[in-house]
Amino acid sequence: TQSTWGVTSLSLSAPFQLMLRSVTRAAGRAAALRASSTATPAASSAAALELDVVDGVGVVTFDLPDAKKNVLNLKLVGEFTAMLGKLKSDPAIKAAVFISAKDQSFIAGADIQMLAAAKSALDVETIARSGQAVFNELANLGKPTVAAIHGEALGGGFELALACSYRIATNHPKTVCGLPEVMLGLLPGSGGTQRLPALVGLIEATTMMTTGANVRPPKAKKIGLVDQLVEPLGPGLGEPEANTRRYLREVAIETAKGLAAGTVKAKREKPLLSVPEANTRR
Repeated sequence: TQSTWGVTSLSLSAPFQLMLRSVTRAAGRAAALRASSTATPAASSAAALELDVVDGVGVVTFDLPDAKKNVLNLKLVGEFTAMLGKLKSDPAIKAAVFISAKDQSFIAGADIQMLAAAKSALDVETIARSGQAVFNELANLGKPTVAAIHGEALGGGFELALACSYRIATNHPKTVCGLPEVMLGLLPGSGGTQRLPALVGLIEATTMMTTGANVRPPKAKKIGLVDQLVEPLGPGLGEPEANTRRYLREVAIETAKGLAAGTVKAKREKPLLSVPEANTRR
């Protein structure tokens, strides 16, 4: 079970305090769930991210050890923060692609155990601010970034994709985008409340944030959540899932190269009741 990274407001206003209380209550519910479930496996020393540079494109693969799905836990986010530094500082890397090695998820949200471990509103605020800072750094990397989505991109995982300059998704039954944290009484906490309306307009964004409904690839492309769809491949020399991920990776790399060279540009229509381009730099 996943939730978002944190909360949205950046000042200790009454709405912010209300949100913090909501997050704390959600953390309490998560703690109760954890108490009735099996223990979380010990953290693995294996890396959660892998960097491969292909023709000037830094391909970052998410593969959280000992986990069926990728989630934004402290290990993955810590490595991701360091990875952004590498991508930004290496002049040989002109663009970046973010992709998952998992069959079922791009990133399925933030680890609810982080919220369960929070003991105060200050703890939750610290988590929220750190998440906002990481995604702001991604959004302001200064190089084109492509989210290559196969499987679930939910909550904080979807907000990571929103912070990228371009999104490609597989037109596959397992692929969904969404912000389901409202079901825990939360709102997107890592820039989603700002970047999503700027991308798809107030109507679609408000619907997603207040219902928690998942968006399938065809609709995601139609409303502008993703810029490009990739059709899944069937069996060949490998399994269909592996073939599809490999094809998605190839398309994403070529797209990133084109974005860096200026030969590829996102074709986006101005959404209904659009808002100005989000500026989440703090």
